[in-house]
Amino acid sequence: MNQRERFNRVMHFQPVDRVPNIEIGYWEALEPLWRSQGLPAGIPFWGARGDLQYARNSRELTQYLGLDAHNITFQVSISPEETPRPTSQVVSEDADSLLIRYSNGHMAREQRSNRGIAQELEWPVKRPADWERARGHFAAGPHNISLERAALESLHDRDYPVSLWMFGFWAFLRRMMGFEAACMAFYEDPDMVREMVDFWSGYLVKHMDLALELFTPELIMIHEDMAYNHGPMVSPAMAEEFLVPCYARLAICAKAHGVDILCIDCDGFPDSLIPVLHEGGINAWSPFEMVCREGRDDLLALGRRYPWLRMLGGMDKLALARGRGAIDSIVALIPSLIERGGYIPMIDHKVQEGVALDDYRYYLAEKARRLAPGKS
Repeated sequence: MNQRERFNRVMHFQPVDRVPNIEIGYWEALEPLWRSQGLPAGIPFWGARGDLQYARNSRELTQYLGLDAHNITFQVSISPEETPRPTSQVVSEDADSLLIRYSNGHMAREQRSNRGIAQELEWPVKRPADWERARGHFAAGPHNISLERAALESLHDRDYPVSLWMFGFWAFLRRMMGFEAACMAFYEDPDMVREMVDFWSGYLVKHMDLALELFTPELIMIHEDMAYNHGPMVSPAMAEEFLVPCYARLAICAKAHGVDILCIDCDGFPDSLIPVLHEGGINAWSPFEMVCREGRDDLLALGRRYPWLRMLGGMDKLALARGRGAIDSIVALIPSLIERGGYIPMIDHKVQEGVALDDYRYYLAEKARRLAPGKS
């Protein structure tokens, strides 16, 4: 079987020779540490420009570590950016960070060492009039899809899995309003929330139709990050009222194009949302942060409760730095989860700084020997 066949069969609870061997990736600070611990200088850490299948980490690093891929799938993405993209200006800076103001009203303090971590300070939408202005900058069209027509059509003959990635509804509200204001808007301005999520569902469906006419992905990946360590940021009741109809609209569009897996990308502890969003067609979740599950159901119990649930992740990233006994404990559940089906084990986010290369390779070796059904 090739990577694509394995992925599809696992996601549909079908027999497989072995489960795909994938990981999400690594924080930047790991590269100098791993170089000092023996990662050969000739193996690039980051993907080569234009090598879209290995954009997160290089083809050579993937092969060196014995993985099928970094990242859950190769992603074709729908841009959540305004058109034209906002311009930016550095307002102030210090040794550790940059304070950046964007022309759409957004402002954030970004770390120099990791531009993926930022403290957001201001947002574009504070009132309905701001939304009326902002919505005009989201123009649907092929320019918002990460690959052009010919590249999408070339995916027909691939032997690796592909997802269509998009910004979800809570993620869009938080992007436009900020966390606190988005939470309050469900109560203080529900009509504006309905207008925003309805608009966004239409925007996404237009792009789904454009992309899915040209290729068929293995799944739709919806970025939400709608939970923290104690539970969801949106209550199940609010999700059911405001968001489930929007997910259902995506699910109907996906099914019309032959795609039946819709996955939520969400950190934290989202369990109370899992059955609610399933009403809208969501049947897969990732990455199941295990630090948030202490004293709660493990993935095997969660899988028994929801037999339809596909799960990707669940390998505690913090265990990698606690020694090989801790690593042994996190891989121990893999055989039972693989036997259940619908599960692909991987670290529950990027591997963090401070994890020794030898310990990470030990984890990979122990995981790899359990990927075939019946192995323990």
